Amino acid sequence: MFSFLSLKYIVVHYALLSSQNTALHLAAVNGHASVVKLLLSIGEAEVTLNNNNANILDASVKEKKSEVVMAIAENER
Repeated sequence: MFSFLSLKYIVVHYALLSSQNTALHLAAVNGHASVVKLLLSIGEAEVTLNNNNANILDASVKEKKSEVVMAIAENER
């Protein structure tokens, strides 16, 4: 059975190999606000850029994921 940290490690490395998206990028562009909140709460960096030079806020705005945008804004308070 995988632990949360093992699963996070696998997801992060797969994402980085394909497009330099982090788990946070993937959660953001897919509209998973609760996952975004969780990853931010454990210290994931929201300023990391992917191959398109987009951070998670850029990516979530582009994909029109308003719940994710609100989660990011709440985290910055």
